[in-house]
Amino acid sequence: MTQASIVSVEIRRDALTITPTTVFEHELSILYGLYGKENITVGMPIGERAIDVEHEYMRLVNKYDEGVIARIFGVADSPALANAIKPVSRPKPAAKSAALAKE
Repeated sequence: MTQASIVSVEIRRDALTITPTTVFEHELSILYGLYGKENITVGMPIGERAIDVEHEYMRLVNKYDEGVIARIFGVADSPALANAIKPVSRPKPAAKSAALAKE
């Protein structure tokens, strides 16, 4: 598992509709591709959450559609998604009980 940053964003869908949401930071390139960079306002980081990098491609396919994800990151076996996650993530810290057991 890897810790990944979560950010708040506002998506301007049209002149009257702005949708606030939160996404992993590596999803910003998907939103830029779908709505245009000028229609995405990135807010403050709001925290981190554990993700499984090996299953992240399928999570994104289920959320956005396979064609969209393939256009942004390539096919499932491509290293592009893992490379996009690495700059904004860090390994999940070990549980306290495991750390105490080593002492």
